[in-house]
Amino acid sequence: MPIVTAVVALTPAFVRPDGPRGADGAARLDLLGAVLLTGGPVALVYGVLSGSAPAVVFGLALLAAFVLVEARSKSPLVPLSFFTHRTRAVANAATVPLSVGLSTTFFLATLYLQDVIGLTPLQAGLAYLPFCAALLVAVSQVSRLIRALGTTRTSVAGLLLTAAGLAWLARLPDAGTASGVQRSVDQLGGSLGLAVLVGATVGGAGAQVADFRAAFAWAAVAVLVTAAAVALAPRQR
Repeated sequence: MPIVTAVVALTPAFVRPDGPRGADGAARLDLLGAVLLTGGPVALVYGVLSGSAPAVVFGLALLAAFVLVEARSKSPLVPLSFFTHRTRAVANAATVPLSVGLSTTFFLATLYLQDVIGLTPLQAGLAYLPFCAALLVAVSQVSRLIRALGTTRTSVAGLLLTAAGLAWLARLPDAGTASGVQRSVDQLGGSLGLAVLVGATVGGAGAQVADFRAAFAWAAVAVLVTAAAVALAPRQR
């Protein structure tokens, strides 16, 4: 919280305000669009987490209203023309199941390391260092892979490797009983993944290792869906 407060306080000093966007030179804020885009995912995630069908319907209605408002707004928060570009549309659609898989994995893996294996928070954090090292190596080499294989093949290869890792986590050994979602699209996918898979895993009186296995397996399925969507998406000409 102190870090967030410091960032908010220092932002005006380092980030310049946007220039005029309106045709008459006056900047316009799409306040209604911002409210709908914020309220829709919040209601949707709340509905999924609490099992409230009305909340889910309300969230979907807010998102539908957001699309209508953006289509008629002179200064839309998210111009709908942004999604007419096929590559952008596929990338954003693929982000949702990918975030479902990854956000769920990081959260549940942390619970498993501490509540099942018995690691301390520091030890659990250090356990992620091999992942961070592999990520740094991948980031440093991805441009070469794209030049050699192309964007689609590189993306699919990375997603398949991710799914393989999640499938391996789905084979976790029994070690005891554990107790008790490009950014808006990414957060929505991660939030829904956490709400559904984490709720199913630790929502009962006591989460079993089998529950963790099932959640990781579904996370792997989500990443495989992403890989299939990227592989089968029509090419932008």
